[in-house]
Amino acid sequence: MSEIQRDRMLSAAVEVVEEVGYSRMTVTQVIGRAGVSRKTFYDFFADREDCFLAVFEQALSRARLRASEAYEREAGWREGTRSALATLLLLIDEEPALARLCIIEALGPARASWSAVRSYSPKWRTSSIGAVSPAARPATRQRSQPKRWLGRSSRFCTHTCWRVARSR
Repeated sequence: MSEIQRDRMLSAAVEVVEEVGYSRMTVTQVIGRAGVSRKTFYDFFADREDCFLAVFEQALSRARLRASEAYEREAGWREGTRSALATLLLLIDEEPALARLCIIEALGPARASWSAVRSYSPKWRTSSIGAVSPAARPATRQRSQPKRWLGRSSRFCTHTCWRVARSR
């Protein structure tokens, strides 16, 4: 029964974040949607951030598992990487609320200091050919929301595939 309640709270957190964003998510909203008591919430999570990170970690574990399976089905690394990327893009298409949570909400600048999120985030550095990290770009050039989402989702997919290939 306790795992069912935890799963309901995690699902409720995804719905609340999709509706109002992480910054406006409250414990009251999550427990109201999940149909559990505040005590039950705090039996599982220390606070709303802990709940959010549990959703994030669960989503990335699922994505990593699906990408790993797709990668392993292929003979070579190139085909495996293509298959893993296609699988991740399909997952993003199938579960847009979860994708938004992982790509927009969790990887946003306000949560850059979270160690759990940071452990999944790609490390952007200046390469030997002089490419500058996104953080070092001038602030005067604002990117539109769709382009920002596309950039984050491609980095998320690429980094997940990189972790899968590295773990082989």
